[in-house]
Amino acid sequence: MIFSVRVPYQRVQSQTDHVQLNNNHAIDIVNAAVAGGVPWVRLNEYPPNQTYDVNNPPPMLEDALDKQVDAIIARYAEYIITQVLPNLK
Repeated sequence: MIFSVRVPYQRVQSQTDHVQLNNNHAIDIVNAAVAGGVPWVRLNEYPPNQTYDVNNPPPMLEDALDKQVDAIIARYAEYIITQVLPNLK
């Protein structure tokens, strides 16, 4: 269950999901994480700890960026390690 996560949760989501038909599941899990008190939750590069409306989702990462996903994840990880973790209690 996402609410039991006690570390930062960074969701990386492209416009076209590699498994699901739409991105509603990504929004659902982000919303559940925020509601469940996960200490820091972010969808792509949006501000942390936001919830989203599945009927009006924000733009997701462009599909063309899938080729750069390793670099994107590394950038997000570095941000979490240097900027987020030191500020969590």
